[in-house]
Parts: sequence; C-alpha cells; structure tokens
Amino acid sequence: MKKICLIGGMLQGFEVCYLAQKAGYEVHLIDKKKQVLIKDLVEHFYCFDITIYPSKLIDISKNVDAIIPVTENFDTIKYLHEIVSNIHCPILFDFDSYYISRDKAVSKSFFAKINVPTPINRPYSPPYFVKPITGSSSVGAFMTYDKKKIPNLDTDFIVEEYIEGNVISLEVIGNGNTYYVGKETKVHINESNDCYMISTFSTNKTFRKIAHNIASNLKLKGIMDVEAIQNKRN
Repeated sequence: MKKICLIGGMLQGFEVCYLAQKAGYEVHLIDKKKQVLIKDLVEHFYCFDITIYPSKLIDISKNVDAIIPVTENFDTIKYLHEIVSNIHCPILFDFDSYYISRDKAVSKSFFAKINVPTPINRPYSPPYFVKPITGSSSVGAFMTYDKKKIPNLDTDFIVEEYIEGNVISLEVIGNGNTYYVGKETKVHINESNDCYMISTFSTNKTFRKIAHNIASNLKLKGIMDVEAIQNKRN
C-alpha cells in the first residue's frame, strides 16, 4: 500500500486525508499539537515540531512515498524548503508559487504584470475592504465605511475597494507545463461559519481564462484555488 505523510492536521489535512484514503493510501500525520482535527482518522500520528526535531521527519521520509504539507504556518513551510535536500521522498508542494500567493501585496503586483483585474487599492470613497497581507482573507478581514480607520492601519494590512457579488472558485492543476482548470463553484459565506456551503455555477469563460493565465505564469506544479468576485460589470 502506498503511504503519504501529511504535515498539518486541520481542515486542509482533513480534505487530503479523506481523498487519500478513498484512493487506497495509508495516511501518516505530523503535527506539533496533540489534539488536532484528524488525529483519529489517520493510520499513524506523530506529535512533534519539525523545526525542532528535523531528524524525526527525515526518518519518517524514508518509509513513506510522499510528504504533503497542509499547513498555513509560514515558518514550517520555509523550514521544509530549507531541508528539502535531506528528505528521502518527494515533497508535494510548490514553494515558488506559495511565496507569491501567500502575500497579497506581492500577488497584486504579480496580477498587474499579467493583466489580471483586481480591486482598487485605497479607494477615494467607502466602503473599504481591509484584510491582512498574509493568511486567509476570511481571518481578520473586515469592511468599513469609516475613512478615519484607514491611516491607523500598519503595513500588515491591505486596503481595497469593497466589491459585492458572487464569490466564484476554480481549482487549477498544473505540472509546470500543462494546466487543467476544474469546474466553477459558488462559495456561500456567512459571518458565523465563513464558507458554509458550495454550489454549482455556470461556466464563465473569462474567469477560466484568468485562472489558466495565473497558473501558467506561476508555472504551477500542484493544485491551486483561484477565487474571484463577480461584480455587476462581470
């Protein structure tokens, strides 16, 4: 039986664990926290911090077919990149694409170079959408009509125009040369649960072209989610 090792046992880990087991893989998990979401779902659970005990990770890599980082912890990802040459199996992660996509300011600069439309930075009039430079846009993000709040924000935040409309998501898979764009879905969001449901959405050729453009310019090697707001101007 093929074996994979996940680094990170929260939501992203749950998704990969479920799909891997459905595909017949034995799933191992590393997480520095003792109580994590998928601890009881995997075949083997190792509780340690890879940045403190890299030798343990190296030993595990000798006995699995691949390692998949499913964590948003930047220090962990960065450390994995530093020791990748010591690992005895493939690490299924696109570090180059990650370093661009994790930073919203860097991403916006990248989008501008490849002519991908994005919300206006620091618009003249409200409403304003404020979100952290890094991490999920659903954590720490807020909308405000109060312009007085904007100058007090530090450089860890980005301020954009607030665009109302459908939240559309596309998955893109790439190998660095060829890219496949999946099916559009509509993301349903509320204040209590963030994304609480997805539903099917009609094909949008413009969005599909944008998603493919992003992946090909990143030279994506892996799976990426592209999300956009479909405003009244389409």
